[in-house]
Amino acid sequence: MQLCGGLRFLVFSVVFLFFVFGQANAKTNNADEYQFVINLASSTQPISAPKLKSAKLQQSYYYKIRLESKYQYRLRLGFFKTRKEAQTYLNLAKNQFPGAWLDSIKTTERQLVNKWLKRKSNKVVDIVALTALMEKAREAIVAKKYKKAIRLYTKVIQSGKNPYQKEAQEYLGLSRERNGQLAHAKAEYTIYLEKYPKGDDAERVKQRLDALVTAYKKPGKGLAKFEPMIRPKKWQNFGALLQFYDRDVIDTEQAGEIVASSILSTNVNYTSRLLNSDYKIKTYFSGNHIYDFENSEDDDSRLNSMYVDMINPGSKLHTRFGRQKGRSGGVVGRFDGLDFSYRLNGKYKLKLISGFPVELSKTVEDHTDKHFISLGLDYGPFRKHWDANVFVLQQQADGIVDRSEIGGEVRYRSKNTSLFSMLDYSIGFSEINYFMTIYNRRFKDQSTIDVIMDYRKSPFLTTTSALQGQVGVSTLGDLLDTLTEDEIEQLSKDRTSLYKSLTVLHSRKLVKNLEFNADVSMSNLSGTTASGGVDALEGTGNEYSASVGLIGTEWLTQNDVNILNYRMSKLATSDVMVLTGSAKYRLSKEWRINPRLRYETRDYDDGRDITKLKPSMRLNYRRSRNWQFEFQLDLEDRETKTPGVAVENESSYFIHVGYIHIF
Repeated sequence: MQLCGGLRFLVFSVVFLFFVFGQANAKTNNADEYQFVINLASSTQPISAPKLKSAKLQQSYYYKIRLESKYQYRLRLGFFKTRKEAQTYLNLAKNQFPGAWLDSIKTTERQLVNKWLKRKSNKVVDIVALTALMEKAREAIVAKKYKKAIRLYTKVIQSGKNPYQKEAQEYLGLSRERNGQLAHAKAEYTIYLEKYPKGDDAERVKQRLDALVTAYKKPGKGLAKFEPMIRPKKWQNFGALLQFYDRDVIDTEQAGEIVASSILSTNVNYTSRLLNSDYKIKTYFSGNHIYDFENSEDDDSRLNSMYVDMINPGSKLHTRFGRQKGRSGGVVGRFDGLDFSYRLNGKYKLKLISGFPVELSKTVEDHTDKHFISLGLDYGPFRKHWDANVFVLQQQADGIVDRSEIGGEVRYRSKNTSLFSMLDYSIGFSEINYFMTIYNRRFKDQSTIDVIMDYRKSPFLTTTSALQGQVGVSTLGDLLDTLTEDEIEQLSKDRTSLYKSLTVLHSRKLVKNLEFNADVSMSNLSGTTASGGVDALEGTGNEYSASVGLIGTEWLTQNDVNILNYRMSKLATSDVMVLTGSAKYRLSKEWRINPRLRYETRDYDDGRDITKLKPSMRLNYRRSRNWQFEFQLDLEDRETKTPGVAVENESSYFIHVGYIHIF
């Protein structure tokens, strides 16, 4: 019955998506033609303006996004209509920003695109001045002042549409070539051929580009001798140290003051990467330690990640080995092992992932009792907007098949629509283990709608699920002493619930600096069956939740963000109402303040009523680019009304203080 229900959910999801997906054909304005941007750098701290080495990076800008309760700052380069055009600039940008990557333009950046287009359209081209610039650039080349020529030709190109752009683009490439900037020259010649692909001039530029490519290998007869600018290989090292103290104290009328927690957490991450090499090599380490002042026996040290990442010349081989997080191929959670891929051609890539699952919940754990191997094939892009992959995975535990699965992922991305879907089907249990689909649509008025469908086993259905709740056994081998494999399989099914959810989110701008958002969701977690001495767990039935909210910006200060949200939830045993308000203000270059207020009521089916009022304040002090200090104070008053019992009052406070050091 579970299989039939899973297939019905899958069929319903596919039909729904194709119905919604078929509406994605709206016309776009000029700004919507630009879909790609290059992310040069990202940081949790505001990024100081770098001195851009390439004139092609003069269209850079800063972009700030909110991730949960924190901001992330990004230095971006835009804007581009096609992925091919953006890739050309990305190759150029990586000389100065090795970690640069291609991204799509976010909804919140659309206003920047419009302003940029307006500036471009308002440029007045002075032909006389441009003629003088071209002459000065020519004289600079003759005098072998190539840096000056680069600046002048770039200025001509960025002056808007003019009759000298084609010529300036060619000679910009030539100037960079003679200045020893061969990678930059290749990028400029490539841009020229994309813009002006036909004619004798294009043939001449193509010959120069071919000569440059040859120069990287072995100079041929009759070609000019090139002296590539060889930069010394070096390692770039950087990381972050985060240390926070958290104290949670509860004061009740019956028990008095109780310290619920008092812990010091220390987190370290460290990255080292090789620059100016044919190989792209990066090492990464991340670990943390938690010291419990109330109970030192609960101290916990974890090695979250420690791996080496390497891409060979030509980017055909990509190898990552060490402790890492599963990214594809049906691999969930962290593991110790190897993630290897080999690109067969422009569309096909083979993947092999193998290793031992890691349980971070334990300080010391022997993982060699479990081992998995996953084989996959990536395909794409195809039909312009699609890419996909398929995989087959098998995992063994104590010599018994723990997971045996097939699955895959499908992605679609166009100007206004994106789709991601993932399926994991258990061959051993003949059931869908995991199915998820995320659909996003952006409309002409910049409003958006997101649909998220989730269908999964909880926990993930594996043979070792049979160990849950068992007393006196710790391995599948122990169970085999008294049970058959079929009985163990049934225990696994009995211990596993089925979780289903559907969420729809919508946002739209009402007026300038005011955005409306709303969401509705429905979920259901099934119960489990009593067996093997383990009691059954009751399911939740259908649970519902809905919220509406407003986000206002620049109401009191230039960079403030103000949020008001109202949520109603009907859960299995209670009805919940939550009203929250928060604001973020930048008091100065160093100080930021984030006040919040939360009011919650919860009415239980058994007659109890709980009311909570929780004001909080968060302060951020950024002493420098490398040092940031945080302080947060949460207060909570709680009132519980129980029929036939006196009203219970409880108060609590939570303190969070610490620092972040980037080195």
